[in-house]
Amino acid sequence: MAVKDPVEMLMNIRHLNSSHVAVDNYKKDVYEAFTESVVRPICQATEEQLRTQIHQVLIPNMNQLNPLEKRPTDIQRYANMNDLYLFEKQINMGYEIKKYLGHIFYEMSALTPHDFRTYEHMRALASQKLGVKVLQSHLPSQ
Repeated sequence: MAVKDPVEMLMNIRHLNSSHVAVDNYKKDVYEAFTESVVRPICQATEEQLRTQIHQVLIPNMNQLNPLEKRPTDIQRYANMNDLYLFEKQINMGYEIKKYLGHIFYEMSALTPHDFRTYEHMRALASQKLGVKVLQSHLPSQ
């Protein structure tokens, strides 16, 4: 509700041809800041946690994480949380995580086709642990 407070004041702007330009720019800036400060870090933390768990299984003699040194984040709560509303946009964190992971898995599978199984394992872990069904990459080498 606090981010909506300036909208009414912006509607009274007189130095622009249309006050809707200022309101639209404000909404765009708030949405971009929210994406960069909240959505992207959650998606990156999700990817990092999935990657760490898979690599601890696939790479022999890899050191286990010490939960006392770095507290694990409960990423499942973000994937299952209710939708957020920012102005007229509806933000579903589960969908945002799914979209981000799908993009990352596709890029990484395309760059290193010999590692596509690792990303398939990460995809399966995301589905099992978070309930996030990440789309298959469908690259020809697979």
